Amino acid sequence: MKHGGGSTIHMHDHKLLAKMVLFLTTPDLNNQYSVWPGEDVTLPCQASSGVVSLLVWRRTEPKNDKYLFHFRDGIPNENFQEPSFRGRVELRDPEMKNGDGSVILRSVTANDSGTYECVVAEGNAGRRKRDTPKLISTIHLDVQELGEFVESRFC
Repeated sequence: MKHGGGSTIHMHDHKLLAKMVLFLTTPDLNNQYSVWPGEDVTLPCQASSGVVSLLVWRRTEPKNDKYLFHFRDGIPNENFQEPSFRGRVELRDPEMKNGDGSVILRSVTANDSGTYECVVAEGNAGRRKRDTPKLISTIHLDVQELGEFVESRFC
């Protein structure tokens, strides 16, 4: 059978092909978090350097761009924060040592389920020219309803 790019896959390679298909279609389980209502969850975000000038955590789904956390030049800015997150979000490391922009979301509710993105710009605070903000991580958070049963099957 021919495959794009001119490579040929022979029928005796079917086990390898099955593994490749499984690998390509399996979601990244490292970025999916399931928690119970009332629990705290850490959403990881690691910048490549130790100097973070802008850190934005936002929920992109189910509703567009609700800010979980906004931090610029060493100062958190609650004015951009969605009211439902106020008082429930904090940096895991307030000094953001080694570029750690992870946040802790406290006392999660079913309304917190969704997709979250961490965007970081690196550079010295107050510097005129900063790096362009970059998407560092995407997290899928599922807050289970009490009594909800989730079954996972792996072949």
